[in-house]
Amino acid sequence: MEGSAKWGAHVAIALAAAGFDAREVPASRSAAQRRSRRLDKTDAVDAVASARALLAEPTLGPVQALEAYDPTVAEIEAVLEHRRTLVAARTLMLHHVGDQISKLPTEIRDQLTTNGKIESRLRRLEHIDPDTCTTPAGRHRLAWLQKFIVQNRTGQFHFIK
Repeated sequence: MEGSAKWGAHVAIALAAAGFDAREVPASRSAAQRRSRRLDKTDAVDAVASARALLAEPTLGPVQALEAYDPTVAEIEAVLEHRRTLVAARTLMLHHVGDQISKLPTEIRDQLTTNGKIESRLRRLEHIDPDTCTTPAGRHRLAWLQKFIVQNRTGQFHFIK
């Protein structure tokens, strides 16, 4: 089968639990089979392409049905996947904050250190008066960043340590 770690996970778990020899066919292999015959992408064509790919390479590994093999490993995998998502969200937010800091007017940026982590620069912004901004865009960015600091402190966001 194709996609046992994503959309096909429930089918993969059921097949493995029932004792079937279910194998994972990488999407690139079934796509290559389909392209070599110049066929459209349909479920029926994908099923035949997956079967041909498995016949061409019978050593393909088993489906990734973690719950069927080890529920503890499946739980750890779920926690790690959630952590990876949180880290990616935090990284994205910090890049956005850094971008917004770099676009502040020079009179504000001059009050910040140019080295170190974004978090320390963000904390320094907390004590800057928004009226010191000479541009409407600068006032908006500073107000957004200060609001972000408050929301982070009150627990609405958990991106900054």
